[in-house]
Amino acid sequence: MAVRASSQPQLPDLDFEAMTAEELISWADGFFWPRLCLTCSWQKQSSVLVHMVAELGLRMDTVELDTHLFFRESYDTRDRLVERYQLKLIQPSIPTVAEQHRAEGANLWERDPDRCCHIRKVEPLVQALAPYDAWISGIRRDQSPSRAETPKIEW
Repeated sequence: MAVRASSQPQLPDLDFEAMTAEELISWADGFFWPRLCLTCSWQKQSSVLVHMVAELGLRMDTVELDTHLFFRESYDTRDRLVERYQLKLIQPSIPTVAEQHRAEGANLWERDPDRCCHIRKVEPLVQALAPYDAWISGIRRDQSPSRAETPKIEW
């Protein structure tokens, strides 16, 4: 889990690395609220964060990272979590697959996966996060070597 700020705020002198996920979420809510959100793609790590936020009694927007290419089970998980936790779900606008095919050609994810991710993930996320000063993400250090040193708080 990481809390990401849109710009470097003046943070208190706290040992964020020593904090538990619950402590960090509570601190972030107190420091950044109401301009804090949770980003969610309905995988294990973000689903756990949805539960943590609810168990802490916090209310924040949940920004969905949906490529429109999820498995049916991901949408089922989303629907159950939205209902169970009464989430305020923010769904960024992204092009349909048909629109992307017309603009970029068929099967962009096979030909140029970086471009496809930029269109379907990066651009919508940047737009959706504009109203917030910080967001909570489900990035885990064990996901890849490039994330191994991810700090708990970054900007």
